[in-house]
Amino acid sequence: MTEAWKQWEGQTVKGVFDRYDIGPPLGGTDEGAVFQTGRGAQKNHKAAIKLIPADDSDAEQWLSRWKLVERLSHPYLLQIFDMGRCRLNDADLAFVVMEFADEDLSQVLPERPLTPAEALAMLRPTLDALLYLHRQGLVHGHIKPANIMAMGNQLKLASDGVFRAGEPDGRATTRSAYDPPEAADGAIGTAGDVWSLGMTLAEVLTQRLPAQDAGGSDPVVPPTLPAPFFDIVRQCLRRDPRLRCSVADLVTRLQPPAAAPSPQKQPGAAQRLVVVPLAAAALVVAALAGGWQWMQSHSGDRESVTAAVPEKKPEAPQMQSANTTVRDEKPAPAAGRPSPAHASAVIRPAVAQTSAQERTVAGDSRNGVVREVIPEASRKAMDTIHGTIVVKVRVHVDQAGNVADAEMESSGNSRYFPRLALEAARNWKFTPGEESARSWRLEFRFTSSEASASAKRIA
Repeated sequence: MTEAWKQWEGQTVKGVFDRYDIGPPLGGTDEGAVFQTGRGAQKNHKAAIKLIPADDSDAEQWLSRWKLVERLSHPYLLQIFDMGRCRLNDADLAFVVMEFADEDLSQVLPERPLTPAEALAMLRPTLDALLYLHRQGLVHGHIKPANIMAMGNQLKLASDGVFRAGEPDGRATTRSAYDPPEAADGAIGTAGDVWSLGMTLAEVLTQRLPAQDAGGSDPVVPPTLPAPFFDIVRQCLRRDPRLRCSVADLVTRLQPPAAAPSPQKQPGAAQRLVVVPLAAAALVVAALAGGWQWMQSHSGDRESVTAAVPEKKPEAPQMQSANTTVRDEKPAPAAGRPSPAHASAVIRPAVAQTSAQERTVAGDSRNGVVREVIPEASRKAMDTIHGTIVVKVRVHVDQAGNVADAEMESSGNSRYFPRLALEAARNWKFTPGEESARSWRLEFRFTSSEASASAKRIA
């Protein structure tokens, strides 16, 4: 990110629906910069704003593409809220406001590669989103670890660079290994996304991009890649786009194995081989049981939190990314209840926890808290604590009593425990019915033997 872009922090731009204060920078390249901003009357809903230097023609091209993406609806694509043009420090810019992601995959890879189960858990929703785009004649054009993001317990792809197949991607001439060879000639088709996916998949498993030579041969796929990834990456990284597999092919390949038809029902018919090898099927099961571990497991102590297997939904399976104990408060006798402005609960984590648990306990909803969610860290992570780790999270509560937004106030020196606390805070429930939004401070305390939480209303 250039020094000129850092000077934009603190300024305000006007979109179609709102005005946006440019907050701290989140990242950037030579082509554009991303900053934190806020949405809503109180600016308490986190969002990201991307600013791109653009003259009149370039700005109109970007706005046209963002309007196209704005109409899309898919659970694994970041949503676009607003867009527009502005002028800051004598620079003409186009900007887009989109969902705020907690982190991206490029932040994990310097610390460790993904396990095969994690890579498969990443691959399946990525393919789902790409298949959705490709069926509409659209190209993502920017598949790489930095654009594979975590938002809460869900994986999402950045969507601000989507364009129609066959169009120029609108980027500068600088290219990277993620860009397909045909990008040098201009227009990119859906096969370009397949190349980028192959590069990304190899990198997340090895922390390195496949080697390429100048002779025009296909990249060298690391022989250490486990099944089914070696074959998938090899089929993705064909220099000739006509020889690459399609996203639809990959989706079919990763379908769980089905029972073979009985010979009686199909006499004389050749037996069809199951598309997914047994090793791949085992990884599918492991991924479903492991959830989006990479979104939670790159803390200083490098602990992975096991997730619950989600309920199956037609298009957007939700996976819990942290073990939690949920406390639903119910009316109880007044004797011994906590003060209205302060409520607390303590829970001892199980030694071997394999899935999220829910537990209902008696309580008094008149203290303002209907449901408390306490994170349950792994036993190994708890054993590393000396003293007490205190994490404070501010939550903004809507009229229905749900947490509309959660932000970290203080996290101490750990990265693992704050992530668990932030995820748990998003699932708290408060008494509904008040006309205006409320703010609470949740304090999570972790020791080597237990986790506890307390809540205090602050606005």
